[in-house]
Amino acid sequence: MQGKSGASHQIDLYWEFKIAGIKHCVAVECKDYNRAIGKDKIEAFKSVLDDLQDNVKGIFVSRKGYQKGAKAFAESYGIGLLEIREATEEDFEGKVREIKVVIHALFHTNMRVELIADKEWMEQHYPEASANMGFTALNIQTYIYNAQDGAMRSICDIQNKIPRNKPGKGYIYREHYEDAYLVYRDVQYKILEIKITYDVEESVEEICIRGNPCVTALVKNVASDESRLVNLTQRMGQEYRVLEKKHG
Repeated sequence: MQGKSGASHQIDLYWEFKIAGIKHCVAVECKDYNRAIGKDKIEAFKSVLDDLQDNVKGIFVSRKGYQKGAKAFAESYGIGLLEIREATEEDFEGKVREIKVVIHALFHTNMRVELIADKEWMEQHYPEASANMGFTALNIQTYIYNAQDGAMRSICDIQNKIPRNKPGKGYIYREHYEDAYLVYRDVQYKILEIKITYDVEESVEEICIRGNPCVTALVKNVASDESRLVNLTQRMGQEYRVLEKKHG
């Protein structure tokens, strides 16, 4: 970037954005040294900021921290100091590293529905029909109307209320009726009982959510001494895409 003096400056990251209509400018200097940053590096960065346009906020990023003089100089001139490095085992102390979720499910299988008709009623109204009816229909389209309490339930509703307390095979569920009718479309048959034979199967699934693979770095604000673990690769990728869209 070209400064007010006409000199050209190498800026690692420059970001412009607006909040409430106010333009903000941020210049970021990054140093990947194996030692703490000294005061001279912060002073050099300060001279660059002074030569840029007005109101440019400066942020200095280091992997190995900062010397005491560098911290004092940065604080005096409002330069933000960040320490960004790979996360270590010590960084996870006192934090949740793993969450295990066990999903234990019991579910019905091999359901067989048998409807016991009122033989006398059937012989009177449908003499050609068998006492034990057989037909094919979707359970959500087939209803049982209980004239005693006025309840209308689909066979699917009845199946859903069947208990499934433990795994096993050959369970039998029954409902007996005094005055109930099987309703399918515009046809009604009087029934005495519904009998459902079924099995119960068990499914156990364990899901383990680990924090370690999601965390690549520790970001520390030197001034406030606040730190947080982040997925730096993902976060920086998002920020670069924003910059590319803004300046592309």
